[in-house]
Amino acid sequence: MNSMENNENPCLGSSFDSYLEEHGVLEETKENAFKLYLAYKVSIALQESNISHTELAKLMKISKAEVHHMLNPTNPLITLADLSQIAHALDKNITLDIE
Repeated sequence: MNSMENNENPCLGSSFDSYLEEHGVLEETKENAFKLYLAYKVSIALQESNISHTELAKLMKISKAEVHHMLNPTNPLITLADLSQIAHALDKNITLDIE
């Protein structure tokens, strides 16, 4: 009797998180996903505020290149201070949850 006759799916296994953890990339993947999410949220806030990267740079008193660097989701050096500065320039608040 094969596994399909037992109503078992041979393609089912552990969770995706388990897979990532098994390969040692779970935390890195979560961090990258969070950075992508934050970059998306800042992008939405910029659109809603009708503010360009150039205008944001002026508000923050930094160069446009620095703004692009800060908003790059692959930037491993983004800090809460950077995010706070962006939020302040956009007249927004940052909220973080710990679950």
